[in-house]
Amino acid sequence: MTVEKIDYVIGMIEECRGTSCPVASVWEYTHKLTGKQLYAVFTTACYCDIGDSPYVESPFTIYCDGKWLGEYDYLNG
Repeated sequence: MTVEKIDYVIGMIEECRGTSCPVASVWEYTHKLTGKQLYAVFTTACYCDIGDSPYVESPFTIYCDGKWLGEYDYLNG
């Protein structure tokens, strides 16, 4: 699922925690057509197709294996 705000991502991770389908990874990327910064959220039940999308530019992982990465590591708490 693609969302526009990190607050939505945080909410999704919290909502899915402890369920049979937790969030497996989150990617930040730029949409090629709009130039918007977006977040792609993948649960354990979803195939991560971030590399297959023609509109994804410069994707990088910001959440994986239950931990925030890079500039978002302050959210590990």
